[in-house]
Amino acid sequence: MDNFTFLYPYLVLLLPLPLLVIKFFPRSSINDNALFVPFFTRLTQVSKKRTGVNSLKKIQTRTRFQQLALIVTWILMVIALMRPVKLGSEVTKTLTTRDIMVSIDISQSMEQKDFKSSKSDQVIERLDAVKEIATDFGEKRKGDRLGLIVFGASAYLQIPFTADTDLWSELVQNLYTKTAGPGTAIGDSIGLSVRLFKETDAIYKTLLLITDGNDTQSYLSPIEAAKIANSEGIKIFTIIIGDPSNTTDSDPVDTKALEKIAHLTGGKSYLATNYKQLSTIFTDLDMIAKADVTQKVFRPKKEVYPFFMFAILCIQLLRVSVHLSWRRL
Repeated sequence: MDNFTFLYPYLVLLLPLPLLVIKFFPRSSINDNALFVPFFTRLTQVSKKRTGVNSLKKIQTRTRFQQLALIVTWILMVIALMRPVKLGSEVTKTLTTRDIMVSIDISQSMEQKDFKSSKSDQVIERLDAVKEIATDFGEKRKGDRLGLIVFGASAYLQIPFTADTDLWSELVQNLYTKTAGPGTAIGDSIGLSVRLFKETDAIYKTLLLITDGNDTQSYLSPIEAAKIANSEGIKIFTIIIGDPSNTTDSDPVDTKALEKIAHLTGGKSYLATNYKQLSTIFTDLDMIAKADVTQKVFRPKKEVYPFFMFAILCIQLLRVSVHLSWRRL
């Protein structure tokens, strides 16, 4: 019986309803004229008609059968209304509670080679360093949904929120500079993230903004975009790539603006001037935006009430058949 349950068990209170109807709404009595004779049995024997005691017994029997059929039908109807279901084996479903959008600057300045790879002694481009560390970050986010935006002169969605972190990491590895045009549209990338977050129902919404430049192309001001993001419950973490004091950059990074963006949304701003610092930042982010996974255990339900309805149909067909057969006697 552990495999069966009722969705509406309280409807069992309907069972005594017919008794209450009979008690408080009794059948009206009709007094018809009748002829009472003390020799009814002899009269029926002499007349040799199909009336008399036997017929009365048949009538009584038929009435009892109908009453029994009605009682059983009512009980089955109440059981069907209670929605009996058969429970299947327990199924565990993992629910994600955090969506993380990673927005990566792929402007030409990200080609600058000032990061030393941990996999070799070679100095690599800034974007390559981001790709290596972001891929490792994505592999640790099992249970979260990750999205990817790239921006240069404009912001483009690479992949919407997905729990497939392997696919996400593959797309990160295939990023190249200058494919989004010259310039840096930080504000537009935040605005695009806000629009994508509106389509989710995640409890925690996080944006990781990675750039080495100053906003030069956005239609939407980065500060205004940050205010909108904050109103939508989005927390922004900005990661500044490269040394801000490096005067060789034609478009130096605006650290104050990026710090303000993070501050407005309750996030944090980081500075990464080398590979080790960048790796430490992502480790820190992994702890701050810790993967939060909930599991929901449920048992699939199979409706059983159609069987009771079929039983009611059979009983009523039997009742009608018996009634018709008795009428022919």
